[in-house]
Amino acid sequence: VGLKAGQWCREAPRVRGAPGSALGGRLVAAGGRATWSGISGLHFHAGGALDTPWGSGSWGTLKKPGAEHEDLLFADFIGQQHVVGPHADGWPRLTSTRCADFENVTVVVHEGG
Repeated sequence: VGLKAGQWCREAPRVRGAPGSALGGRLVAAGGRATWSGISGLHFHAGGALDTPWGSGSWGTLKKPGAEHEDLLFADFIGQQHVVGPHADGWPRLTSTRCADFENVTVVVHEGG
């Protein structure tokens, strides 16, 4: 994937936390704990801080140019940017797409965590 293909992903407007996002609100209401591609230790904090096994980061709402109505989130950590959205199998699964190479992984939210 070339840099041009991933440009929207890297440059999309980001707002820490979940203002105006039903998906982000649901994530916070569930307790914010999740696994990333089967690896535990993720914690999405209400204010936009993100704890991961690889280091601290941030998360929040993201607006994709031309698709501003889509309820998407970002999760950025260890120098990598990710777009997080609904999974085909539905809640509590989410799909994360890394901006650098568009690799997809499944994020599973642990309700009450």
